[in-house]
Amino acid sequence: MNRIDQAFAEAKKVFIPYITAGDIDLHFSKTLISQAEELGARIIEIGVPYSDPLADGPTICRSAERALKNKITLDQIFELSSELRSEKKTSAYVLFSYFNPILQFGLEEFARRASESGFDGVLVVDLPPEEADELYELLMVRNIYLIHLISPTTQEERREFICQRAKGFLYYISRIGITGIQSGLAENLGKELETLRLKTKLPIAVGFGISRSEHVKQLTLWAEGIVVGSALVSCIENHLDQPERARKVWGDLLSELLPQ
Repeated sequence: MNRIDQAFAEAKKVFIPYITAGDIDLHFSKTLISQAEELGARIIEIGVPYSDPLADGPTICRSAERALKNKITLDQIFELSSELRSEKKTSAYVLFSYFNPILQFGLEEFARRASESGFDGVLVVDLPPEEADELYELLMVRNIYLIHLISPTTQEERREFICQRAKGFLYYISRIGITGIQSGLAENLGKELETLRLKTKLPIAVGFGISRSEHVKQLTLWAEGIVVGSALVSCIENHLDQPERARKVWGDLLSELLPQ
């Protein structure tokens, strides 16, 4: 069984933290991933730093810039995942990337290495689902799920296509625009998720702008998964010269946000 399926089968609500690989350094990322699993995160998004992250807000953009200064590569991220799997880590890993790093790596080689290093899903934020057939097939034969995004503005025809083909879970963008912390959730979010629920039996995870425990509490009424990125990344950014302090503050926020 894919570890994503296992996570949703075993937990009523799944918390999904986002970590930019190599922010501070790879050892620090490894520490956070291990800590996230120990605290109860059943799925972890591991971000590939990219120089032109159009879907990301300023917090994650700066995080990617810091990682790129450390010359973080896909090879190193696969090695990081392999190390964690060798230590018997069992949370599901979803690789969050833009398409260009994958294309430069080579689709078949990418799929092979993702499988060998223990990834369970891949989310390519700028790859239209209608153009993803080759990568989808290369991943599926290795039991890796290609996760698709659905937003409030996704056309009906594309929604139908995604819902028919999707595996693992659907990632619903809670608002139009880029990632980043927001004060409140969209008023009609619950209704939007109820409508989407009519089209799929898959778990639905919601991300973009989730930053407070009240957001999480509200989302548990409608969704099976909650994705938090910028709020956690900010904990690192605020303590770059104190990694141990950053780790503690990051862990405290993760614990606070975990669904009860």
